[in-house]
Amino acid sequence: MKYKNSKVFIKSLILATSVLFTSNILMAEATEVKQEDAIQKTYNDFEENQYWTNDMLWAMDKGLISGYLNSKHPVTGKLGNWLNPYGNLTEGQLLTILFRYKSPDELNNTKAESNFWASVPYQLAKKYKLPVKGSLTNQSPAGKAVTRGTMAKVIASLYFGKEVTEEQAINFMYQGKLSNGYKDKNGNYPMTVESFGSKDPLKRAHIVTFIKHYDDLIQSGDKINYEDIIQLKDTLLYDAILNALLKAESVLDYSRFTQDFNEVYDTVYEVLKDHPEIIYFKSIPLGTDSSVGFNYSYPKSEIIEMNNKLEKLTDEIIAEQIQPGMNEFEKVKAIHDYVVLNSAYDYENYKNNTIPKLSYTVYGLLVNGTAVCDGYAKTMFYLLNKIGIETLYVVGKGHGEDHAWNKVKIDGLWYNLDATWDDPVPNLEGYVRYKYFLISDSKLREDHIWDNSELPDASNSTYSYIPEFFSPSDLFGDKNRNIVLHEGYFYFINQTNIFKMKTDGTNKKSLLSVKNGYLSNFVINEGWIYSLTSEDNGPKYITKMKTDGSDKQTIYSIEKGTISKFSINEDWLLIVTSNGLIKMKSDGTSKELYENVQAYNVILYNQGIYYNDLSNNRQLTRINMDGTNKQMLGDIAMDFVIYEDWIYYLGESYHLFKIKLDGTQKTKLTNFNTENLRLSGSTLFYMETYPEFKMHRLELE
Repeated sequence: MKYKNSKVFIKSLILATSVLFTSNILMAEATEVKQEDAIQKTYNDFEENQYWTNDMLWAMDKGLISGYLNSKHPVTGKLGNWLNPYGNLTEGQLLTILFRYKSPDELNNTKAESNFWASVPYQLAKKYKLPVKGSLTNQSPAGKAVTRGTMAKVIASLYFGKEVTEEQAINFMYQGKLSNGYKDKNGNYPMTVESFGSKDPLKRAHIVTFIKHYDDLIQSGDKINYEDIIQLKDTLLYDAILNALLKAESVLDYSRFTQDFNEVYDTVYEVLKDHPEIIYFKSIPLGTDSSVGFNYSYPKSEIIEMNNKLEKLTDEIIAEQIQPGMNEFEKVKAIHDYVVLNSAYDYENYKNNTIPKLSYTVYGLLVNGTAVCDGYAKTMFYLLNKIGIETLYVVGKGHGEDHAWNKVKIDGLWYNLDATWDDPVPNLEGYVRYKYFLISDSKLREDHIWDNSELPDASNSTYSYIPEFFSPSDLFGDKNRNIVLHEGYFYFINQTNIFKMKTDGTNKKSLLSVKNGYLSNFVINEGWIYSLTSEDNGPKYITKMKTDGSDKQTIYSIEKGTISKFSINEDWLLIVTSNGLIKMKSDGTSKELYENVQAYNVILYNQGIYYNDLSNNRQLTRINMDGTNKQMLGDIAMDFVIYEDWIYYLGESYHLFKIKLDGTQKTKLTNFNTENLRLSGSTLFYMETYPEFKMHRLELE
């Protein structure tokens, strides 16, 4: 039902309630208003686009609630027609509305036992054993404002057929999706007993929303078990402890959840087990029968800063690595590869027995880029569970030493994953191993020992082909090169073919075959595969085809000279040749040759082409998109990346520098030998090769 303006026209029988306030006691009488008399009536305080708007219309259409016709507004005294959505609801009105919904015939046909205006609703409340304050002998609560907590108890008790506690009732409201409670200061719904606002007065707008959501639950056919709302009590305690630890609160009042300190103590350590990002917790001093204290390793301000930094980085990682449409295998591989590529095993401290505490943590790996096995396993646990992949943290021994890794659930089956042992030591930038990626228990037991009695079995060998598929000899030799995972399929080059294969190793087929030459590179962009082919003693050319192998077409070829590399930037194809730089649209149109550009690395950015000029000792250079206005930016660049208005590059003595896009504000960033620049989101990764050998990361925002 939709209304084009704020005037609501009544299309059904409405019970208009005239309200009389006497000695602060709300008395109500029901007056029947015929449809023909009411249809042209409007309400002055109806509002569109409120949380209650559609639910109010639904409730009025069902005859559950009505407005006040030609009456004084209960607050302002102004004469008019009022819905009064923000007015308080009384207990008698709550019961009347509830039974209008639940048992309208019974409400209408039950004989009143007294002249009390709410006699029948209270008679039915007694019959159904609803926890209300009023009765036929105690009539005053019928005209007094009722609380949200009482409303929750009444609705939940009616649903289960027996009286429930307020806490259980609030659990029912959450689990049945009748309410999310109130938002916290960060705009989130903590969904705790406290955030429900049980002592707040129930508004008329509240009740229509709650009854509508109750109706949605009934109509859906979903069932809420009584045992579930009891168990949810543990969830509320868990959430309260988690919230306190994340905010580094020193004390938590747990009296509204339980009176058992041992339960609180056990739940604290359950939270810590599930949330390895809480790295700063130290201990629990003695608690009382209503509160528990927490000791931390850092000051609160420092903890909040660390949490904010980790949360921001986590959000960036997930946004960058996890794309819509990814299957579970792709998600696990993306996180595995990120962890391995963006971290280094803390080998020097391991050798010297000086491993810092942070190297055992999620923070140490993600923020500092350095960790030992504990940090790797906790980070995989943290990130994978964040994106909905069920993951376990496992401890045991590897090669006879204490070790940690993970079990991961993909498509209902469990596998082992050891990201630590997939990261080479010493670190090799840009290199990922897959020897311990999604392997079975039997395979892992070749060099790992653990107690599997309380862990799920990992007996499936679906991905047993992965280690060989990604092995160094395959990757750098003539077998499998340039492997790309895209929409549930692997695409890879086997020297003379581009293959497509499902991630479980099945359905392998050739998309493109070269008879007299070899394939050296390909990229996938917007559903198309672009590949570079070099014929023996013949032309070099770039082919374009769809990801199913159809619609093959050659979009560029060169008879003399070489093509060293190509890339796609902003729908432009940039091709580095021995004859110069070719710029063309990815569909093969708008082709231009810039003979004066002899490049090693090329980046298209903000209508400019940036490259390190091979004809001029790799000078960092810029030209316009049309090839004009060549500018030397004033320094040698062995490699470079661009982020916003800055170029980060390896300059003289292989030190890291940054410079503005116009060549100004040159700044030296490192005093050590640096290699392997890589930009991931707003984070720059680079490897120190002398005097030490370790990875560094720089937040560019």
